[in-house]
Amino acid sequence: MTLTSRAVRRPTPLDRIVMISTDNVFDGSSPHNVETTPVPPANAYGAAKLIAEQTLLSRAVSPATVLPVSLVCGHEPAGSEKWLNFFSSCAHRLSRGETVEAPADQWTAPPCGT
Repeated sequence: MTLTSRAVRRPTPLDRIVMISTDNVFDGSSPHNVETTPVPPANAYGAAKLIAEQTLLSRAVSPATVLPVSLVCGHEPAGSEKWLNFFSSCAHRLSRGETVEAPADQWTAPPCGT
């Protein structure tokens, strides 16, 4: 049993659970995904994340939110001289009490291997 499955089965009451997921749960056929966009995963990674999303949303006792974002590549310190990935940028802005807006004019592609 993994730590994740234990946490979902016996959650501690929290204000909200937020899962950072992936846009790979979508197949890429729509340029603008919303909560009602069908989720035929783009690849095996997207399929695994979709199962995790569905498990969380169906079993969580606390309110839960899933954020299917693009290009999340780990933590980056606020003082980093390079451009911050989306997750790090949002985390640093929110910690300063700033508003976060998601861009609507960027395109990415799921990873693929041969």
